[in-house]
Amino acid sequence: MGPAGRLSILYVGALPPARHGVAVMCGQLLAGLAAVGHRVRAITPVEGQVPSQGDQFIGALQGVEVIGLPVAEVAFDHGWASDTYRALIGDGLRRIVDAQVAVERPDIILMGSTSMAEHLPRLAAPHALPSVVILHNGNVDAMLKGALPGGLHQSQRLLAGFRHADRLVAVAPHVGESARGLGIERVLVIGNPVDVHRFAPRPKDPDLMEKLGIEPDALVVAHVSNLWPLKRPLDVVLAAERALSVEPRVLGLILGDGPLREQMEMAVAERGLGGRFRFAGWLDHAAIPRYLSLADVVVMASEFEGRSLVYLETQACGRVLLASDIPSAREVVVDGKTGLLFRTGVAHLAARLLEILGDARLRETIGRQARRVAERYALEDVVAAYEALFRDIISRYPPSGS
Repeated sequence: MGPAGRLSILYVGALPPARHGVAVMCGQLLAGLAAVGHRVRAITPVEGQVPSQGDQFIGALQGVEVIGLPVAEVAFDHGWASDTYRALIGDGLRRIVDAQVAVERPDIILMGSTSMAEHLPRLAAPHALPSVVILHNGNVDAMLKGALPGGLHQSQRLLAGFRHADRLVAVAPHVGESARGLGIERVLVIGNPVDVHRFAPRPKDPDLMEKLGIEPDALVVAHVSNLWPLKRPLDVVLAAERALSVEPRVLGLILGDGPLREQMEMAVAERGLGGRFRFAGWLDHAAIPRYLSLADVVVMASEFEGRSLVYLETQACGRVLLASDIPSAREVVVDGKTGLLFRTGVAHLAARLLEILGDARLRETIGRQARRVAERYALEDVVAAYEALFRDIISRYPPSGS
């Protein structure tokens, strides 16, 4: 450890501008650790040129030293990439870790992308470095039962990485239960964080509403995601169509971009709903609080989640979260009190949407109670929990050089 107990942390995994919650969450965590005085170096795959500290996305990670691993194209999910790609990443990570250890031996390696844990033994073992892996996925069992493209061989490598780690951090209780059910021990639950200062209750921004062409009396139904199939974003369009037949003030606000965006826009156009939807595209995370605050309801229709950041960010903003009834949502939503749950599918989603849009007082009550839930996962508390975990693990290792 450095002066005054400063830790030297070497991170491996996704970071912005990767368009998914794992990158955003890990970016917040690293910036938080750097803000309290630790040295944080981060190795992340990047397309093309190695980023410099002047790059926009690097600048957002204040205090974090980002080391890019250049590849022709960054896979959206390392675990579902080809064997060739994953081997390339593994070899590149090994070279960079060796070089960074030569510059300054880190106190600990933090593996932020769950599926990259297959490389952990090659990175940590040669240097006898303590290590932690973050488990983001609620389907750990599927990952370890041959469902990955590399089959059982890849699953075995991933399991070896999990077992090599000193601790595994699950981002939600059901993720931890999934891992323990497979015989994976040393699992600790530390929930995903939310910055409760940036994400806070505030009135709708009239300037932003005017910019987006949203009328003052509109009932805004927002959805925030990377628009991948497992997020079921088309359900939001179809449910809004049903709701509009009863309540014409409904307006859909889609925040994000991804493979289903074109299909969503086509569905809106075919149904003559173009005037009742706004597609804002992918937004920098710093802009999300302003947009979320336009919502009366935020709909998350996912088939499964680890712990969606949008759940907590919606609740922190004092808005109503209407989420599919899956384990991740049930951990933060008490139906009718801190949010609403619906059975997966358009019919029940539309019914619950109309129910909550028709009751402004209930929306206000749920928003207040939801804010208290989000405060349990304040970013500074999550950073402190990781810091305490790192110190505990490091204390069990002999001092470097001894």
